[in-house]
Amino acid sequence: LAGTGPRHVHAASTMKFTAIILALVASTAVAWQPMGVGAPRRAARTAVSMKQRTRLEAERELRAAVKAGKSKGKAGEKVGGFVIPVDAVCVDDVVGTQASAATKLRCAAALREMGRPLPLVYRPELSDEEKAQKQKIREYSTYGSLAAGLFLVANIAETALNAQFNLWPDLKQEWNYSGNNDAICAKLKIDKPSEYDSYALCSETNLKAIKPRSIPKPKGVE
Repeated sequence: LAGTGPRHVHAASTMKFTAIILALVASTAVAWQPMGVGAPRRAARTAVSMKQRTRLEAERELRAAVKAGKSKGKAGEKVGGFVIPVDAVCVDDVVGTQASAATKLRCAAALREMGRPLPLVYRPELSDEEKAQKQKIREYSTYGSLAAGLFLVANIAETALNAQFNLWPDLKQEWNYSGNNDAICAKLKIDKPSEYDSYALCSETNLKAIKPRSIPKPKGVE
């Protein structure tokens, strides 16, 4: 039949691998597309950013209230049975760090009703240098994730191309389709006879534990 010779089969395999590589590259590019591309992703990110902005604004308002002295009251005032220190800057100063989360939240709500809002935990405002440093760390982590993704795609592409065209023989490793380690152990025994006994891969216990293969060997593989 026309079109079923080795050359045509090889060309079809090459086209398949090329399509896979292009799909991987495209998926990586889509994953790293700029913000604002795609309505669902933009909506999700907008919702998250709005939540973060609301929380940050609330924390800033609380810190500003504490700094302005709005949270300071008279000595001896109590909330939920706890004495409120005049110089308290957070709920932990009122109920202690060992109090339960429910107790802290109830006291925080009661303090707001009393006109003495306090944050749950005191977080000092970051300096400009600390903010710049955190921003750099975020940028470096983004570049690191991108580099890891590109390395993964390159590794898959190298494996596919090397299997088809043997472009980099030093990097190529043959797949073991035999279902056992006999060929691997025989090669190790020849190449590294002095270290052969230290390989757990070729130990008697490991070789006995190998079960017969349950996946059929690919066509054309000896």
